[in-house]
This record gives sequence, C-alpha cells and structure tokens, in this order.
Amino acid sequence: MVTSRNNYFYQLEKTHLNAENRTTMDEILNLLDDDFMEFGKSGKKTYKSDYLNITLPADQYEIFDFKSHSLDANSHLTTYTLVNHTTNEKTLRSSVWKNRKGSWKLYFHQGTLIKS
Repeated sequence: MVTSRNNYFYQLEKTHLNAENRTTMDEILNLLDDDFMEFGKSGKKTYKSDYLNITLPADQYEIFDFKSHSLDANSHLTTYTLVNHTTNEKTLRSSVWKNRKGSWKLYFHQGTLIKS
C-alpha cells in the first residue's frame, strides 16, 4: 500500500536522482542537510561541501522495492534498489531524512553495489 508519506519520500528520492537536477545541483544542494554525509557505492565518504562545486552524471535511474519507515517524529528512513540504466549498475540504497524547521533534508545516504 502506498501512503501519502511514502509517496512524499519517494518523490524526494526521485528529485536527487533527476538528471537535470544532477547537472545544475541547485535542487540537490537544497535537499541536503548541512550535516549531510554519504557512504558512496565506491566506499568513499562525502559531505555536503564536496558537492558545492561539482555536477553529477546525468544518468538515467529507476527505483525498485521502495520502502519508507518513520524512525521518530523528525527522522525518516528510506530504502530501495536503484538501477542505473546508463551504466547498467544495480545498487542498494538507504537514506535518512531529518525534519529541519518544517523541511525534510537528506541527512545520510548510503549506496552499496550489487555484484552480478
């Protein structure tokens, strides 16, 4: 069953995967919490400041098996499988979102490569 809250977080995840947003970065930087940290699929640790002067590849992504879980009133966990149709990679993804003064911000993200 898809709930409105589940759909809301699904749309947030799609926003930071959108090809246009990844080339301009404005929307993505707006979504990231000031304390954002990521463990990338490569194993590299990155922070919001690492994204200030770059653009990301405008790859084509598709989300599968999306799940959304409230951790508390101000924290939310999302998990999903991400298929990159440009590189033919499949990864497991998890995100922690935090409510900051009424806006949900991406606080933590992790990508784990699924080996074929």
